[in-house]
Amino acid sequence: PMCTSNGVPYKVDISLYVGASLEAEWNSFQEQLEFIHHRLASNWSINPLTTEVEIAAYGEYLKTGFSPSAYKYARNEDFYNDIDSLSTSKLLDGESLSTALTYASFGNANRRQNVNYSIVVFFHFISEYEVKLSESFIKTAQSKNYKVVLVGVGPLPDLEMLNVLNVFIVRADILDDTVAEQINKAICDIGPPPPFYYPTNSPRPSVPTTTVATTFGHLSCQADLIIAIDQSFAVGYNEYYEEVLFIRDKLVPQWTIGPNETEVVLFGYGKMKRTSFKTNFNYPNNADVFADLTKMKIKNLFDDADFTMSVTTASSIIKTEASPRPDSVIVTIAFTYTSVVSDASSVDEAINELTEPGRKFVIVAIGNNYNETVLRKYSNNLIKVAEYTDDLADQISDEICKNVSPSPTSATSSLSSTPAESD
Repeated sequence: PMCTSNGVPYKVDISLYVGASLEAEWNSFQEQLEFIHHRLASNWSINPLTTEVEIAAYGEYLKTGFSPSAYKYARNEDFYNDIDSLSTSKLLDGESLSTALTYASFGNANRRQNVNYSIVVFFHFISEYEVKLSESFIKTAQSKNYKVVLVGVGPLPDLEMLNVLNVFIVRADILDDTVAEQINKAICDIGPPPPFYYPTNSPRPSVPTTTVATTFGHLSCQADLIIAIDQSFAVGYNEYYEEVLFIRDKLVPQWTIGPNETEVVLFGYGKMKRTSFKTNFNYPNNADVFADLTKMKIKNLFDDADFTMSVTTASSIIKTEASPRPDSVIVTIAFTYTSVVSDASSVDEAINELTEPGRKFVIVAIGNNYNETVLRKYSNNLIKVAEYTDDLADQISDEICKNVSPSPTSATSSLSSTPAESD
């Protein structure tokens, strides 16, 4: 920034911390990087004589960045190259403002001496707990005359909570040129930071503790459902969020979860790994399923796609991990974006377990990157879709009880009914 007004020298070192959590989601991470590249840093002259920068992505416990290059960029293009590299980073865990401030408040050994230092942190969530944790780091930074600029991205953070920190606060419902101007003004400002207040026509945000539905549908049969969620990089983060949110917000509310109606087991799968929570059919209500799917949404993706894992895991759950109810039909619903099968013999064996009398296997194929012939080999109950809709939820629910009835023999007993989580 050309910090020449009011006698402030324009030589400044800037730390940029970008929220890269699974909670904030992939789209927002990319938007922040695009904003920094094309709207914010494009107004700076980055070189050793004027403005120097470092950039890092942060989560709750981890950060990634380019410390070897920090404050040593010869030109803007070198910085842009690092932004492009950062855009391919794996998303991190939950977001923590205090984590970013912890790193930034202690500065960096590569920073230039006797040069103004500004810390700019982009964040999506805030709580009283995080504000309290951040106080000591803010005080450390301010005692060294560092400037702190906090940029609240999106509609969720309550920015008025930050006034107690006495920092510069920028509201960024949309990351545009106006926000870039406000950040630059804060970096160049020599006065104390003004408090932030929402205008009268824009009330303070309040986030509901849950958005779980309050009324639920009913299946025409008592069903134990195994839901396999494609959690591979064949999906991509955006599609994975859509997949999980469709199941959470559109599909599961069509059922009444509990011991007297519908029960579920949920797992995400890749080629070699799976994510699961309860591995028995013992959810007491819809709210608990909602909570686990919310946790599922912020899981990292597994590297490879493999339809094999969805089938073999579901078979294992029925045989050794769960206790299907004797009067229930057992229906496995596998979501997939591909038809990759690495071990056909294992799939053939497992399919028999999923299609015994009283059981059904339903495949939900999304997009157009799968081979229909391969998938139909394993189930004629194939639902092909281009996007997640209310009609799809209806179609899946209608399929569950169609042409299937409980087996006359008792289901296999489980080894354990203890809730578990594994990756």
